[in-house]
Amino acid sequence: SVFTVCVNYLQKKLSLSNCLAVFRLGLVLSVPRLAIAARDFIADRFETVAAEEEFLQLAPHELLALIGGDTLNVEKEEVVFESVMKWVRSDKAKRAKSLGEAFDCIRFRLLPEKYFREKVENDDVIKADPELLKKLQVIKDAFGGKLPEKKPKEKKEGEVNGTEEEEE
Repeated sequence: SVFTVCVNYLQKKLSLSNCLAVFRLGLVLSVPRLAIAARDFIADRFETVAAEEEFLQLAPHELLALIGGDTLNVEKEEVVFESVMKWVRSDKAKRAKSLGEAFDCIRFRLLPEKYFREKVENDDVIKADPELLKKLQVIKDAFGGKLPEKKPKEKKEGEVNGTEEEEE
């Protein structure tokens, strides 16, 4: 079909200048093959693409789709953190609320501790959000070798040691 020919063409013509537009087009048109091809292209060149002005125009779900994948290829995780913070600051009023989800995609344990202390912990946007401060504490504990505490499950009626009692 003409549609398939167009999708194939766009995949073959992916470039630094059009990859974000093609990625967004693939999402809008619900063409996973196109969106995934563009996402993988971006993941291999994330640092370069994140420096583009168009990166700042991404919607929250688009940003999360890019930084949340295992295919993201960056030399330093600092690049991801700084890109996310630049994206947030470009429209702080609307985007600060998306930072919690973005935090879950950043591999903070790959950041040098010094960088984490100086840049992440001291960031004004982060310090202003109590939920992000809780997440930071878990990360700081991990740097110190402490594992997150598991929240106890609430027992259901008739449950003993995590399994339901059988009635006779």
